[in-house]
Amino acid sequence: YNDVLPIISADETKKSAIAIKIYHVVQPWHPQGTMVHEAALAVKKVANEDDNLYLNYFKWICEQFTGPDKKFSDADTWNQSRSQIYESLLLYFQTQNLPNISASAMKLLVPPALEGNCGNDVTQDIKWTCKHHRAMGVHVTPTVFVNGIEAVQISSGWKCDDWVSFFDSFELK
Repeated sequence: YNDVLPIISADETKKSAIAIKIYHVVQPWHPQGTMVHEAALAVKKVANEDDNLYLNYFKWICEQFTGPDKKFSDADTWNQSRSQIYESLLLYFQTQNLPNISASAMKLLVPPALEGNCGNDVTQDIKWTCKHHRAMGVHVTPTVFVNGIEAVQISSGWKCDDWVSFFDSFELK
């Protein structure tokens, strides 16, 4: 994210030919993963058209997974309740002095009727993302598509140079 996107932005050919779209891929073998995606989708709704707010939040979440503390891992969340995980996921907005975003997103995450299986205000969004990825045959991340075709050589271990080589292998116009 921090290395690859600036390279794309700095190259007019890459910038005009490459569109990076982030799709939420819920991985049920990580139970807290659903809550991570729910929080991100709630923030996306609350952010309205402010793509930078949403993308900065998404970047922050990704950094929590890969940083030294490994936040939101299976081990990190083992003894936390659902509401505690949501609160931790929305702490970012406290650090950005945007408590209203945190509060608004939390309202979407708390089930409207705390009984039964009523879901919350982003449950339908989660269902749509799952349906989309099932239809596309996506089961793990990263899964990358180029012009609608899965690029199976992509690996989560790729570094910036790998991505640049990958982009350079195409005739970009």
